[in-house]
Formats: sequence, C-alpha cells, structure tokens
Amino acid sequence: MVAFVKRVDLEIPDNRITEALTKVGLDVINVTRLNRKHGNIPTSTTKITFKNANNRNTFIHTGLQVDSVHFNAEAASQNKNASTMLHLSSIQSCSKVLQNKTHQNGKKSLEETTKRLFESLQQKIKKIEQTISSVETLINDDIISSSSSSHSDEDIQIVNNNNHKTNETK
Repeated sequence: MVAFVKRVDLEIPDNRITEALTKVGLDVINVTRLNRKHGNIPTSTTKITFKNANNRNTFIHTGLQVDSVHFNAEAASQNKNASTMLHLSSIQSCSKVLQNKTHQNGKKSLEETTKRLFESLQQKIKKIEQTISSVETLINDDIISSSSSSHSDEDIQIVNNNNHKTNETK
C-alpha cells in the first residue's frame, strides 16, 4: 500500500520520515525520495510504502509530521499511462485477432474466387474446343463433298460451254 507526500524539504532525510511514522504507530516498509526523469536528482516528493491498507489510510488522514513541520499525504492512484497502455494492449490483441480473421477470410475469399475463375476458364476452354471441333467437321465435310463430287475438267468444260451457249442464244 503506497502513499505520496509532496513538497517535503530536501533537507529531511528518509530515515527521519521513517522514525516519525513509526513513533505514531504506523508500520512502514519503505520510504523513497523520487528522482527526476532526467538525471538522478531527487525531488520534493516522497513515496511511502506501508505494511497494510489501514496504516496507509490512517496516514492519508493524518499526514506526515516531522518535528514541527506538517505535510499532507495523498493515496497513490493508478497510473493513467499504465491504464492507457493496458487498454492499448487489449486493442492491439483485438486488432491481431481481427487481422488473423481477416487474413483467413481473405484467404477463403481468394480461394473461392480462384475456384470460380478456374471453373469459368474451363467452360470457356470447352466452348473453344467445341468450336474448333465444329470447324474441323465443316472442313472435313467440305473436303469429303468436294472429293466425292469431283468433276473432271471435261465436265466442267461442258457445263461451262452450255452456260456460255445459253447466254449467246438469249
């Protein structure tokens, strides 16, 4: 259980604070002067750790009395940055879950699209093969019909002569 005391004179050492709290019957585990973020310079804020919540609550109501100087105490509150980080951590894990689901759904969708396109391609190939087969059949039929009804040059000549004569008589 932690409490903080702000604006404690830098001249007052941690052990004097511990003695003052012990004299009034509070069980103190640790007294630590907080340091600045940059450098190892102590601040006027002191962190006090108590054995149990009752000791801490009593201390918060009474404050710190060292010699003739009184300091107000305040309970430690949850670090808002830690709470935000916890929230962000849960958002990130949710994001990862959604990303994995999206990846799986995307993969499934991709597989379905690929399957559909492949089936469409197979149908088009079958139509092309049928068209080629029809054209080959037509060509073969044409070759067969032209070879079975092949005329000799004389027949063609006669037909041509007859046509020519009919044109002249008219």
